[in-house]
Amino acid sequence: MRNVFWRQIRLLLVVFIGYLFHVTVMTQLDTTVSINLPLVILSVVIVGYPRYKAFWVGAVYGILLETMVPGVKLLNLVFYPICAMLMSLFFTARLQYDMSNHRRGRNRSVYLRTPLCALCAALLYEAVSIIYIAMSSAELTSAFFTRALTDALMTTLTAVVLMWPLRRLLGFAAPVSKAMAKG
Repeated sequence: MRNVFWRQIRLLLVVFIGYLFHVTVMTQLDTTVSINLPLVILSVVIVGYPRYKAFWVGAVYGILLETMVPGVKLLNLVFYPICAMLMSLFFTARLQYDMSNHRRGRNRSVYLRTPLCALCAALLYEAVSIIYIAMSSAELTSAFFTRALTDALMTTLTAVVLMWPLRRLLGFAAPVSKAMAKG
């Protein structure tokens, strides 16, 4: 019981430190690429935790980003919880297990699902952003699409780099390989 409590505390710390790092350090980087750190952390949570925790982490990020970061009104508040629920349909371990009908070999590795989840979430975020730009009567150029794709790929690369330390910090054990499980 005590271990569960500390695991929840670590999750809260990761969420808030990730948010603070996103709004302070990531905004100060002088690059043309914007990495969406909340989506990276959300993808680790989606893959590692049940759906309801992914929803709450998405809701916390949506509320924090909506109140503290200027941008399109209500975009973050709506996007992050919906994204968490939508991505958890495809990338949560329990659903993968249910879909395989208890057959071995169908459950994909967490180290494959996490970057794929980050990529899908980042592409969805960029698509919604481009739709908002188009709705504001701005002329869409190829630069918008190039930047959106670059941002999504850099967010995915960041997820590849950060998923191991984040999973370890959140208390997830490394998945047991099939060879080790047999022997």
